Amino acid sequence: MTRHVYKRIAALLDKRYFRDGDELYLLITLLVSVGFAFLVHVALCGLFLYAGMAPMLRFTLASLVIDTVCAVLVYLRFYAAGGILLTVEVAAYSLITIRWLGAGSCGALYLPLVLMLQFLVPYASKKARVFMGVVLYAAFCAVVCFGVNLPPMYGLGRIR
Repeated sequence: MTRHVYKRIAALLDKRYFRDGDELYLLITLLVSVGFAFLVHVALCGLFLYAGMAPMLRFTLASLVIDTVCAVLVYLRFYAAGGILLTVEVAAYSLITIRWLGAGSCGALYLPLVLMLQFLVPYASKKARVFMGVVLYAAFCAVVCFGVNLPPMYGLGRIR
C-alpha cells in the first residue's frame, strides 16, 4: 500500500526534481509535519478568538506565518532550515502556551511529538538533530518548572 501511495505522489511530482526516493520521503514527511502544525495553529486561532485572548491569538497568527515559511523552505529543498525552524517554533510556542495558560492546557504534549520528528526524519545531520533534541528536552524541563512553580497568566477556566 505504501509503495502505491509513493508511486502516485511521485507521478504527480516532477521526477527530475528529486535525486532519489529518500529526498521524496524527506519532502513528504516534512510537509506533513508542517501541515499538521499549521492545522493545529488554525484550530487554536479559533479557540483564542472565541476566548478573547488577544496576546495568544497574535502569537498563534505569528506561528502560522512561521509554519508557512517552513513549508516554503521545505518546498525549496532547504530541509535543514525548515526542520530546525519548525522545531524552534514548536518549542517556543509550548513555552509561551504553558506560561500563559498553565500546565493544564496540555501545551507540553507538543514537545514529544516534535522530539519524534528528530528521530524519524533525517532532515539534517545527526549532530543538528541531537542538538534540536536537547533543545526540546530543555524546553520540556522548563515547561515542567513553569507548570509547578508559576501560576498561569490567563487560566482556561476564565473562557466565557
